[in-house]
Amino acid sequence: MQEVQRMYQSGDNFVIQDIPAPTKRLVETAADRIKAELLMVMKEVSNTFVNVCDLNIHLDNTDEMQYLSNIYASVVNSNPNLFYVRNGYTYSHSSNQINSIRPMYIENAHTMIPKYEEEIQRIIDVAISPSSNMNMRDVEKALALHDILALQVQYKHVGNFSFTAYGPIVNKQGVCQGYSLAYIDCLKRVGINAMYVPSRVMNHG
Repeated sequence: MQEVQRMYQSGDNFVIQDIPAPTKRLVETAADRIKAELLMVMKEVSNTFVNVCDLNIHLDNTDEMQYLSNIYASVVNSNPNLFYVRNGYTYSHSSNQINSIRPMYIENAHTMIPKYEEEIQRIIDVAISPSSNMNMRDVEKALALHDILALQVQYKHVGNFSFTAYGPIVNKQGVCQGYSLAYIDCLKRVGINAMYVPSRVMNHG
């Protein structure tokens, strides 16, 4: 059993290139299943291993290992409420092939999740009252949520949570990445799709 460290919520998306179409479809289908299982395990803060044998990942193949890491990262990137998932995962292997992976979590996950859920709901209720929710257009909801976050959150780097949605939502402090993830989670909870887009050139999100 080994541990792999990866950038937390990096925003990377892996594109399968130069793979025959039938094989590509099989890999993408397996990847979708693994993402769904990872999401379920992460939401439950479970130590369950997720089988990844169908991806045929080899330890000595850098591209394959990166693909596996990108699948893992994509689950976390798409779900800002998974702020408690650590920046790496544990994997088991037979010989040179990865068999399964297991998420890693911060120590206080079980106590931090209720605080986060309570506070993000409070923010949404303040920005969009339940009585006016049905009468507001999506752009009005998005603007209201943006404004309350802008008013309540201080741009400040205080520990690793500044880079996650937890920093702006609970601590009221965060950097661009944390603010973006907090905003995305708020938007999703009122039915507006959004995604995180990073820029390595600008070092900004």
